[in-house]
Amino acid sequence: MEKDNYKPKNKLQQMGEILYLCHTINKSLEANISSIARSCNLTGPQLHILWLLDMAGEKVSMSYLAEAGSWHLSTVLDLIKRMESKKLVVRSINQNDLRITNVEITNEGRKLRRKSLDHFKKSQIFQLIDEKDSEWTERLVSCLKEFCFLLKENYPETTEKI
Repeated sequence: MEKDNYKPKNKLQQMGEILYLCHTINKSLEANISSIARSCNLTGPQLHILWLLDMAGEKVSMSYLAEAGSWHLSTVLDLIKRMESKKLVVRSINQNDLRITNVEITNEGRKLRRKSLDHFKKSQIFQLIDEKDSEWTERLVSCLKEFCFLLKENYPETTEKI
């Protein structure tokens, strides 16, 4: 699709273009994230968990990770077991509620997360966005946030894990 030559004629065509563009963005992001994860000897979901834990800055529950990553709790348990064997995370029982297992990133996990950030800064996606001015980036973020908000507000059953 050429940049400015195609103009949708009606709402249905606009919706088709939105779906096409979202699909293109998603595939590109997935490819970049997979490449970054492989460079750190991780899977995409493992990298995602490291980022979630590092951003949280504290212990979080397995349920929190499941919700934030849109995974089933059993998937998170399997991912955490594998990451624990690599000494990237540690699990502990919540002393206030023994039914809750908390997860925390280790120093080794933080090092790997920082390494992934270095790889991210060299990625195609980062380079493309970095070339744009901050006003352009702010507009993009604003439009994407607004669209996500509308989805969550109007279709909570299909976006509950977004």
